[in-house]
Amino acid sequence: MKKVIITGISGVLGQALAKKYKSLGWEVIGVTRRDNYTHPNVDRILVCQQCSLEDAGVILAEKPTCFS
Repeated sequence: MKKVIITGISGVLGQALAKKYKSLGWEVIGVTRRDNYTHPNVDRILVCQQCSLEDAGVILAEKPTCFS
């Protein structure tokens, strides 16, 4: 299964991208700074401040097929 990581998943664009990728059968991983965020088109949420190389490493460890 293809896997996409969407940063900014809690925004309007991130939510629209999640809906599209999910409809195509992709695994959707959303990245947000918000604790307890959920969305019906997101398989998994990574809570991450997205401000350091360590944060980037956490995201890349998911081995995505692509980023949006």
